[in-house]
Amino acid sequence: MISDHREDAALLGGSVPTLFVVGEQGAPTASAFLAAHGPSACIEVLGAHLEFWEHAERRNAVLEDSLAPC
Repeated sequence: MISDHREDAALLGGSVPTLFVVGEQGAPTASAFLAAHGPSACIEVLGAHLEFWEHAERRNAVLEDSLAPC
């Protein structure tokens, strides 16, 4: 079952920093969706799959950067 949380995301109104890490194949769809439904969200494209393994250093740097303001 896939949940639809668009209403919940809209209520946040960009007040919660959000990072999406997606693969190359899903990037066009994810980018279009986020532009429409989460314009303040950040998106990082890392490889085709298993980004935590194939791009571990870059992924960790992206996560650390996104947590810095916290």
